[in-house]
Amino acid sequence: MTRTGVTAAVFAFLSFLRAPDLPAQVTIAWLDQAERAYRDLEYDRVAELIRGGLSREPEMRMAERARALTYLAASELFRGRRDTAVAVLSRLLVTNPRYRPDDLIFPPAVTDLFQTVRMTTKAVTVRVQPNTDLRIGDDRLAMRLLVTSYHDVSAVIVRDDGDQVRSLYSGPVADSLDLSWNGRDAGGLTVEDGSYLLRVTSRTPGGPRVLRVVHIPLDIRGARPDTVPEPPALPDSLFLPERARGKSGFGSLGAGLLAAAAIVAMPHVLAGPGEASSGRYAVAGAAGVLGIVGFVIQRPSKVLLPNVRANAALREAWTRRVTVIRAENAERKRNLVLRIHAGTATTLDPDNP
Repeated sequence: MTRTGVTAAVFAFLSFLRAPDLPAQVTIAWLDQAERAYRDLEYDRVAELIRGGLSREPEMRMAERARALTYLAASELFRGRRDTAVAVLSRLLVTNPRYRPDDLIFPPAVTDLFQTVRMTTKAVTVRVQPNTDLRIGDDRLAMRLLVTSYHDVSAVIVRDDGDQVRSLYSGPVADSLDLSWNGRDAGGLTVEDGSYLLRVTSRTPGGPRVLRVVHIPLDIRGARPDTVPEPPALPDSLFLPERARGKSGFGSLGAGLLAAAAIVAMPHVLAGPGEASSGRYAVAGAAGVLGIVGFVIQRPSKVLLPNVRANAALREAWTRRVTVIRAENAERKRNLVLRIHAGTATTLDPDNP
């Protein structure tokens, strides 16, 4: 037996002795059989059982899936298939970056390989509540990013057509990162109802190359409260006249000018022989002046102060009512609730489309 095989046998024996002290785990028949086969160093049997079980139960719980993949990777390693073991561990870490194998069960050959794969695998998973009621102005959609190892990550909200709505983060993440979103776009406006995506991208450290992209669909529906309509503008019929109607001065002006013209045109027969016409012009001028004076002193109207005050009070009451309704509508809009449903995450690998 090789040195690696001896090490595996020793750790398998120790794990068998320590098994009663381990925490209780969900019982899956084929996984229990694979674990017993691993302790018996039947690595071919382990690989057969686990591959068959995973194909039959693709939706098994994450913890049990991690156990199965770790036993599979260890078996592949001890069968001399290191590359296959690396691929299995990488597959495990992409979906469960916080997982660590139990060093009481697996020997250093397995745990050291796991650490090597973890440091070279750049992946992120996102934890977000499936359903969130987000009250605009007060609440936020919380999310947590978990990475396999240190690398650059960006998180954005985009529409289903790919247009960016809001950038949440861009920079390095060493272990985990808590983010939140207030339901507004980059301009501070509340997003409209529709389908969106939370897109989290893993990139090479300090480089532009995309390693993996996680998409989480977000269906957003707003519970918008009814608003109160504003009162219409006040009609002119509600206002009192603010000026009293008076006699027009145009009558006096017209009469004066007409009299002056008549005097100027008066036949000479009314004047004595040889009498100068200057007196007639003087009289005409006086009549015209009297007409102008009458036009000036006969004002067309005067201000009615009681009516002016009544109209001002009416306008002020209308303005106060509009202000109250606008404040009430603003408060109702502040109570807008976005109902956000987060769907199942999908991971895209540009190198393995």
